[in-house]
Amino acid sequence: MDSEQLKSFAEDVAKQLNENSGDPVRQIALIAEHLGTDFVKENLDETLKIEAAGGMMTQEGERRRTPGGVFFYLVKGKMEPNVRQIIFPNFGQQAKGGVVEWKDRGEYVEKALADKGELRRVSITVVGRPSKVVIEENSVFAVFDYVHPNAPYPRGVPQPPEKPDTYVVYMSMKHWEQVADAVKNPKDELIVDGTISWDDEHNCLAVFSTRITTRLLEKRQRRQDRAKQETQKPKKTDKPTRKPEDSRVSSVASSLDLPEDTAAEIRKLEQAATTLRERIAAKTAKGQKASMEEKLLRNNERQIAKLKESAR
Repeated sequence: MDSEQLKSFAEDVAKQLNENSGDPVRQIALIAEHLGTDFVKENLDETLKIEAAGGMMTQEGERRRTPGGVFFYLVKGKMEPNVRQIIFPNFGQQAKGGVVEWKDRGEYVEKALADKGELRRVSITVVGRPSKVVIEENSVFAVFDYVHPNAPYPRGVPQPPEKPDTYVVYMSMKHWEQVADAVKNPKDELIVDGTISWDDEHNCLAVFSTRITTRLLEKRQRRQDRAKQETQKPKKTDKPTRKPEDSRVSSVASSLDLPEDTAAEIRKLEQAATTLRERIAAKTAKGQKASMEEKLLRNNERQIAKLKESAR
C-alpha cells in the first residue's frame, strides 16, 4: 500500500474503534506499515470479540477500556520491542522494579495462604465455539481448552503458563435450546456467563452457567433495541414524559429478597442504565451514533442480570 492507502485503511480501522483523533490513525498506519494489514485486522477482530463479551478493564481495574484502548493493548503485547519503540516511543517508561515470574511464585503464595480473605462474589465469561455437546435429560455439557495469549499483563503480574486450561461448561437444557441453532453457524460464538470452581476429579475448571447467548444473537438484540428506541422516540410536538425506569429502580429491592448491599448495588446500576438510555435516545434523535453508550448499557445490564440471578 502507498501512504494514501495506508491512511485510508487506518482511518477505517480507527472509525470501528471509535477513535477520531489524529494520533490513533497515525499509529494504526505505522502498525500496518511495519506488521501488515492482516495483523491489524486480526487484532481488530479480537478487540470486537472482547467488546461483545463485556470489554476489558484498565490495569488498575477502575474503569473499562475504550475499544481503542483494548486494540492498542493487544497489539503492544504482540510486537517485537524494536518495532514497539518506533510506534510507541514512550511505552513502558514508567515501569520500574522486578516482576515475580510464574515459576518463582511458590514461597510468596505460601505466605499469602497463611491468612486468606473471603470473596463475596465470583463470576466468569467464556467465549468460544463448542466442538461437541453432551446432553443428558435437562443437563448440557461442553468442554473447551483455552491457551492464555502472549500479551503484557499489568506490571507485577506474571505471564501465565503456556499449557492450555480445560473448562467444562454446565448448561441447562432451557438455556441451550435458545442458542443451539445459532451456534451451528461457523461464524458465531457461544457466550456464557456464570460462576467457576475447580473439579479435582477431572483436573479441570467447572463453569456453572447463569446466562447464555451468542455473539450474533447479541448483535441482533442490539439492533432490535435500537429499532424499539426509534419507535418510542417522542415527536417534536409532543411534550417529553417522565420515563418509567425510576419506578422500576425503586422496586428492585422489594421485588427480590436481597441483602441490602446487593439491592443498593442493583439500584445504582439501574440508575446508571436509565442515564445511558437517555443519552442514547438524545444522540439518536440528533442522528448521532451512540456506540459507546450502547456498549456500556449492555455491560451494565449484564451486571444487573448476574446480581438478580445470584439472588434466586
